[in-house]
Parts: sequence; C-alpha cells; structure tokens
Amino acid sequence: MQAEFEFDVAIVGAGFAGIACAVALVRANPEIKIALLDPAAILPAGIAFAGAGAEHLLNVRADQMSMDSARPMAFCDFFAKLLGLERDAVCDQFAPRALYCGYVRSQLIQAQAVASAAGGGVTHITLLVDEICEQRQAGLLGQQQTYLVSGQQPKSFALTACHVILALGAGRYKTQIEHPRWHVGPWRLAQLPAHTTSDTALIIGSGLTGVDSAQTLHRLGWQGGIEMLSPRAQLPAANLLRAVEIWQLGAQFVEHSATPRLFIKNLRVEIARAKARGVGWRSVLNALRPITTRIFASWQPAQRASILRRAGSIWGTHRHRMPPESSQLMASLQANRTLKRSSGQFLRVSAISGAQLDIEIAAKAGNYAQKYALIIDARGPSYRVQDWPLLTAMIAADLIQ
Repeated sequence: MQAEFEFDVAIVGAGFAGIACAVALVRANPEIKIALLDPAAILPAGIAFAGAGAEHLLNVRADQMSMDSARPMAFCDFFAKLLGLERDAVCDQFAPRALYCGYVRSQLIQAQAVASAAGGGVTHITLLVDEICEQRQAGLLGQQQTYLVSGQQPKSFALTACHVILALGAGRYKTQIEHPRWHVGPWRLAQLPAHTTSDTALIIGSGLTGVDSAQTLHRLGWQGGIEMLSPRAQLPAANLLRAVEIWQLGAQFVEHSATPRLFIKNLRVEIARAKARGVGWRSVLNALRPITTRIFASWQPAQRASILRRAGSIWGTHRHRMPPESSQLMASLQANRTLKRSSGQFLRVSAISGAQLDIEIAAKAGNYAQKYALIIDARGPSYRVQDWPLLTAMIAADLIQ
C-alpha cells in the first residue's frame, strides 16, 4: 500500500497518553510533524475522560494534574478560570473528569498552533490502525528505517513515519452479551430502563469504575437496590478532604526494592516510619507515584505476575483511592441499604427476557444464579495481548516483545 503522507512521529491512540506525548514532543521541537491516529472523531478519545459524566471525578487533586511539569499549576489555572474563582480555591478539589477532558483538549489545540507556526504540525487522522510494518531504505546517510502505518478510516489508508509511539490506553473493553440491560461500564448509560423498587441492579466490580457506576445509577434516579459484586467485596480507600503531607522516601528505596518481597518490606518500613512522625500511609503511597513504573519494570515477568496475583487487589484498593465526595455518597448508599456488597466472582450471563438477565456467580459456599434488571460490567478492560490484533501482529513481525 502506498503511503499518502510522511511524518516524523506517528502516535497510535489519541487519548490522554497519546495527546500528552504529542504535546511534550512539540515542546521539545515545535518543527516536528506528528500524526495522531485514532478512530474517534472528537479528541481526546478514551473512556476515562471522553466518556465521563458530571458525577465522575478525578481521584487526584487538581494541583497534581498539570500536563506541563514546568507549570505545575496549569490545570488549576484552567479549572479556576472556568469557575470564575481564584487558583487557591480549586487546588485541593477533585475536578470532574469531563472538565479535565476539556483541559487536555486545550493543550492539544495549543500544541497544534505552536507546531503549525513553526512549520511543523500535529494532525489528527481518524484511523483505526491494524498494521505497522518496518521499512528499510537506502538514503544519503546510509540505511534509513521508517514504518508504514495502515488501517481503515473507513477506506484503506497508510502513512509513513520515522518513529511510532503506541498509546493504546488501558486495554479493550469486551461485552459478554448483547442486551439492552447489559452495559460495559457506566459511560453510555444515558437513561434508565423501566424498573420498580423491587428490581436490583448489579455492578460487577468494586473498584473505581464500580464506584463511578453506582454514582451514575444514583444520578439517573435508580429506584431499586444496587448490588456490587467482586472477589473481595472491598471498595477503594478514600482520599482525605484535606491535602496530605508530602513524604520523602528513603534515599535508596528503588535500589532496595529489587524484588516484590523486598518492595513490600521497604514499603512497610516507610509506612511505619511515617506513622511515627504523625504522617499517614496515603502520603507514602503518593511518594511512590513517580517511581512505581521503574520499580515494576525492574522485576522479572514471573515476579510481576506474582505480585499482581497476590497483592494486586490490595494495592488497587489503597493506591487508586476515591475522591472524598464519592466516598461520602457510597457510605450514604450503604447506610440506607440501597447498596450492598457481595463477595463472589462472575461466571456467565444469559438473557431471561428483554427486561431481565440471569447471572451465575461463584462464591465460597458454592455457585448460584441470580436475576437482575440491569447489569454494569465494571471490571475494567482486558489486558490480554490476544485481545489486541495490532499487538499480536507486531509481535509476530518481531517489532515488539
């Protein structure tokens, strides 16, 4: 396939990660030519921000959400200007994710203007990429390597780029059944189906997406009960209303965390050290934010799999915390018995009628079936490589591992 355009960099995926990459590249070199490739017509794409409702909040305070490390208060300024407030009035707030979506879009627009003025460009191409091929050509400076990126838009389309960045997001969401009362996340639940106070809505998953789902049901006026199902039946821990103290980890924390066992040991030491000084565990986990990926990447694949299997849910509960407003609503729903949490694992679903679904659940006491009038699958996306045709093809072509 003949390429139609040539770019310095092609970024596959135009959600937060893809746009953040493009913005950073333009800051480094305004003359750069970037192709942002995503089938979404409106950017930023990605469920985390583009699909958020008014009730869905960031779980990190506004003063930690700038896309520009040289201007750490940039998002606070954007947030305050929209509300007509002073910066100090919003820094400790947990902003709506839909509002943050607008901030990300504004950063992209600014980057596009800067690049265009310098002779470069950031071009959004509505393209579902299904193949990336390596090309080697003889040039003036010897062998030159480029990539042919192709896909559908909906017609066949291709471009060449010197470099390719994969910004594919957190995974792919898969539906278990095509049914009007089965929803993958709360993002497209615009109105509730007919129901009565005796009906129950099931949320599969009790993490942040499960919390978002409960908030959406509450906002839309669900009149029945809400059940939240997960293996541990635990909600995320809550952020505090006030900002927590800044904690400095030990100087050699990364070096002393060469294995998951050593990491857990060092983390416990840090939490105990902080507690002795009157500082809470949240501050310690916040201090891990810049180095978590570096530590995790240093471990062997088997070690990574082990800690995800043994401690992944505990880590997620404490690391990915609810905004205080969300925590208060969840407590209220549980107090008035609207919301109950159940321990178990979803096995399969079948349709009873257009108004009911039957779920089989695995629990300690044995498997059982239960009927629900509405189900939201809030377990999150699939991270399996086989669910990503593009990645599968790139592995087969030895382009990635």
